[in-house]
Amino acid sequence: MFLHFEIIISQIILNQNIRKTIKEECKDTIENSDRCLLVKGEFIENDTLFFTQEFLKKRLTKYGQPLRNTTIFLEPSKDSHYYTQEYWIEHLGGEFWKEQLLYWNQKRKEKSHGSLQKVNTFGLPIDWIPLHFYKGVPCAYVPCEVDVPVQRRLSDSLLIYRYLEVDFTPLEKSDKLSESLYHFAFAATDWSSAGDLYIHIIDKKTKAAVWEYHYQDEEEYILMIPVESVSSFDLIVCNAPYQKYFGNQQELFDKVDVKALLEEARSGKRKNLFN
Repeated sequence: MFLHFEIIISQIILNQNIRKTIKEECKDTIENSDRCLLVKGEFIENDTLFFTQEFLKKRLTKYGQPLRNTTIFLEPSKDSHYYTQEYWIEHLGGEFWKEQLLYWNQKRKEKSHGSLQKVNTFGLPIDWIPLHFYKGVPCAYVPCEVDVPVQRRLSDSLLIYRYLEVDFTPLEKSDKLSESLYHFAFAATDWSSAGDLYIHIIDKKTKAAVWEYHYQDEEEYILMIPVESVSSFDLIVCNAPYQKYFGNQQELFDKVDVKALLEEARSGKRKNLFN
């Protein structure tokens, strides 16, 4: 089954950058099986811009209609709890990560590892989330499980990563190389090698940054924003309250060469994330 509708949107009600890029409404049925009806595209229902909706045919509402499980949509309200710092800090693990840290420290003592080093973070934000692009517009993302790249926390002794669990990487030293560039050396762990992290602030207003990792034989570039700046961006939400969504959520976003973006910022070709 395949549906296709095109509707010219004459007025843009919400002042959102992503919303402004949408000139046509497309609604395509990608899958219509015995289990579910999965719809992808760009379509507006009750003034909410959706990218994906999944209906579970074998689970019905009290009105006898297929239950809607997954929705991926543009958050229409800046008053949403998704825009609060508290939501993102809790999303990192809340009390769970503190419990994991106690357990991790106990294991370090059992293995006779030394005490953690205290390093200067130079006033950099603590909690960071990845930044994505949708049709050239930067946006934050609320995943139904874990975002890729992962959310992370920069403390005065640890880099903390939020996967399905919480992982800890000890910091060994830090340097402020310029007003927009910071260096952190981190130790090897059971799951990663030692290396260096360079944080390049490429947008003064939002403190958006490229996190440049250097390991022995590889390098990695990740675009991050502090949670305190999330309200400066459009926000796409994936919600799947009844059962796990198995679709590839990352297909929604642009493929961005973050290293090239960093070079543009350093050369002055890019003044901020919005040009």
